[in-house]
Amino acid sequence: MTIDEMIAVLQAAKQEKKILDFTNGHGIETNVRERLSIIDIRVAPEPREIWLPISRDGKTMDGFSSAEKCRAYWPGCEPTIFREVLEDDK
Repeated sequence: MTIDEMIAVLQAAKQEKKILDFTNGHGIETNVRERLSIIDIRVAPEPREIWLPISRDGKTMDGFSSAEKCRAYWPGCEPTIFREVLEDDK
């Protein structure tokens, strides 16, 4: 089953349409929510990133979403990126 086919099944289930399971060769009505509830899958979070301007004397200032915005606001600073470390919860 392709990702697009999976999305189509989920969209149909969201619209409360009948979903058939053909795992054993013949279509048996199934509940997608119940079937998916037995596995623990989810979209992995993306680490957050923030750019901090660091002055010549080592002090930090406000955070920005990009190095360019950082340089524009604090000319002469050295933008440094800080990336969140995500803990594995298993």
